[in-house]
Amino acid sequence: MTADSQLPPFLEPVRDSARNSNDVPFYAVYTHSERLGGSKAHCLWWPSKAADSFPKIIVLFIPGNPGLADFYEPYLTHIHNASPDSLAILGHSLLGHSPNVDPVSPIFFGLQAQVEGTIEVIDTIRNALGPSISIVLIGHSVGSWIVLQALKERADEIVGSFLLFPTISHIARTPNGERLSWLFRAPLPQILSNLSRLLRFVPRRVISLFFRDWPVEQFHILWSFINSPSAVLASLTLAHEEMLTIQELDIPLLEKIKHKLYFYLAEMDDWVGANKDTILREMADEPHSIRVKHGRHGIPHAYCISSHNAFSCRVRFRDRFSLFFFCLDHGKELADQSLQWLLDDLFSIDTPIQT
Repeated sequence: MTADSQLPPFLEPVRDSARNSNDVPFYAVYTHSERLGGSKAHCLWWPSKAADSFPKIIVLFIPGNPGLADFYEPYLTHIHNASPDSLAILGHSLLGHSPNVDPVSPIFFGLQAQVEGTIEVIDTIRNALGPSISIVLIGHSVGSWIVLQALKERADEIVGSFLLFPTISHIARTPNGERLSWLFRAPLPQILSNLSRLLRFVPRRVISLFFRDWPVEQFHILWSFINSPSAVLASLTLAHEEMLTIQELDIPLLEKIKHKLYFYLAEMDDWVGANKDTILREMADEPHSIRVKHGRHGIPHAYCISSHNAFSCRVRFRDRFSLFFFCLDHGKELADQSLQWLLDDLFSIDTPIQT
């Protein structure tokens, strides 16, 4: 199996010297239209395991901010490994956030460009793979807001959408929004992106001391990101726009498409805060155990920062006492829930999704 033979026609292979080009997922690039300046987005592609035919179902995943699909590779791999052979997955990084592709013009850093980019990918999948393909969207954090805006324009093309830890209302009023929004205001994004150039003079192992609880693979992704001034600027610029733009919950939209929505909400989420209650009120008439899943105590907003297996974590308390315990693989936990929605509610293994 090679990338050239397994990629759909709208993706171009990326040659990464650090990995075997035939490994799944395949690293690829999606080139957007001239409307988006021909911007390139780094993508991950898990092909259908039925190698002799096109997939019947495609999951399109939109990440949070920083918008690197690479962070979610363990989560999406779990879904792919346990899914029907007819399912393929496309993880699409946010425009400008990946250091592995050409830098994107700053005019395409914003939320509207991310929404338009997602809509372009939906249209491309439909045009390339035909009317019988079923498309499922998954969004994490601000990726959930982007997914909702894409649904506003393409609801008829989508059979279901999973919104994980969704930041879709008044993000500036959440505990983290109130604590961190000052970091995203000018001129700090430009200053911080310029300061990232200095990291080339700092040994990687020194920075890794601040991320000792991160799996090695995830830290490598972070290291590549923070060494890219353009990617850092894109992320911080988008974060500022999130604070300004994501305001009132779009209740009419939720009421219109709630039959296609599935929510995963943490018990405590400082990027969602009290907005969780508003979402629950809007979904109150849906089957509680199916449409809305409440994560167990302790599962974090950044669920993607976990390893393929349990890993050792350090917890620091105010009295400086430390202890070690084994964290669960949060990515697998979310993948299991996503699979339950896919297999139990949206489609059976032998039958394509029906709208």
